[in-house]
Amino acid sequence: DLYPMEWTVDLEAICTLERVRVLWYDGNSHGDKKRTYTFSVSASTDGKNYTELYSGDNSADQSVSNLEVAGQGRYLRLTVTSGTVGRPSFWEVQVYGDLLTDWTELERAMEEAQALDASDYTAESWAVLEEALATAGELPETAGQTEVDAAAAAIRRAIDGLQLAALPAVDRTELE
Repeated sequence: DLYPMEWTVDLEAICTLERVRVLWYDGNSHGDKKRTYTFSVSASTDGKNYTELYSGDNSADQSVSNLEVAGQGRYLRLTVTSGTVGRPSFWEVQVYGDLLTDWTELERAMEEAQALDASDYTAESWAVLEEALATAGELPETAGQTEVDAAAAAIRRAIDGLQLAALPAVDRTELE
């Protein structure tokens, strides 16, 4: 049985998805009958749970399907559920949208740093952490993943570089 047939691609990052363009093999270059498919396009952030972004067919234009979609995903799945001739065939799938920036690690690093007490560490090592936190706090909402990851790494390095403050000297004359 030819159907359903699925094709899945890993976009390697979570993206907002705005448009999908499928370039179908229409058979006309070899004098074949035109091919019409019923298909859907779905997206997933984890590769397991998919949300349908489009469902329909390519009867309006057997060569190209320009699909306006709205969703997020790292994985894009094209599922062909029926067709008029032979196996489903396409030349190319183009995906349009924007990469989403994952702020999770930066937020964790900032929370970890904010849970520390400055009085427990030397002023010099604490200043490095404060500078890393300030730089992270100045990142715009439009910051890319590289910038966000670098800010998280700087905070982690600053936390790892913290030096404990010297304990105050204890007067032992009364104890002797």
